[in-house]
Amino acid sequence: MRRTTLGLERTSFYWFTSRPFAAQTPMRWHFDNVSQTWEFDGRVLRVAVEDEGGKIDLNASDDPAIRQLLKAVAPQAKGLADKIFDWRDQKGDLHRLQGATGADYAAAGRDYRPRGGPFQSIDELRLVLGTTPEIFDRLAPAVTVFSGRPKANLATAPQGVLMAVMGDDAATADAAIAARAGTAPDGAPQAVAGGIVQAGISTEGWAFSIHVAAMGGRLTESRVVRLLGGMGERFIEQDVRP
Repeated sequence: MRRTTLGLERTSFYWFTSRPFAAQTPMRWHFDNVSQTWEFDGRVLRVAVEDEGGKIDLNASDDPAIRQLLKAVAPQAKGLADKIFDWRDQKGDLHRLQGATGADYAAAGRDYRPRGGPFQSIDELRLVLGTTPEIFDRLAPAVTVFSGRPKANLATAPQGVLMAVMGDDAATADAAIAARAGTAPDGAPQAVAGGIVQAGISTEGWAFSIHVAAMGGRLTESRVVRLLGGMGERFIEQDVRP
């Protein structure tokens, strides 16, 4: 029933995702997960757009970035960084000090082994030895597999990433998010300033999560789309979540 009802909102959703940054769109979309109200065809939707480039990529980020993130948001996850690296390591003979090989997974009663390649989704983190539900919930908002970038875009980074990269506590990170300015420290315009893409900036290749809530939040859906050019006129859908 839920999926059938939500299907009534899909026309609105696809209209939005097919031209999220087009000139004719009558509002400027924030790309740092700020919820905004949008009305289409008599329906009121709450829409939040999130730049996947503001997160730490599980496959493209280097060791220090992932270790810093774990230290900032899940300090209890001792040794998890090594297990993450062993999971994505394409050379199965390598084993980090606190990592986990296929034999370790078997000894733990798991009926699977490390992928030995890139993470296919952030949900795959749940399979890594040492990832508890609590740890996953802390990591999930700050990680991605869609940016492909070794560094996070701090102009749209969520709280956990700012805590990891800047060494901030949660309150300081939240204050930084609230006070994001429209220009870089040197006065040069940012590609994403204050969480808003500026006119004339190409977003080709960027990946965004789009979260839509309808009927007062009773129906929700999230999608990840990658722009193919034309300021949002062409895109490819990469992930769908209810």
